[in-house]
Amino acid sequence: MWEGTANILALELLRLINKYEAHTLFIKMLREKSTDGMEKRIDGMEDRLLRFAGLEETEKELEAKSLMKDMAILFEDVIYEQL
Repeated sequence: MWEGTANILALELLRLINKYEAHTLFIKMLREKSTDGMEKRIDGMEDRLLRFAGLEETEKELEAKSLMKDMAILFEDVIYEQL
């Protein structure tokens, strides 16, 4: 079930959030790099990540791949905004 790049990255997301609370670092970095135009999207992602961190492991596994994709898109948009 967990073979393939996207699935392995989703497992890594679970590990990093569970062990290091990496979601808080991710949001902090986004806020430091973004302009005010991205604030609502970052706030929405922060809410989603905090909710995700509080889920049971089985629920996290179901949502991790989708969340990881949305995190990557938001990160790309914040970086693109700087160009």
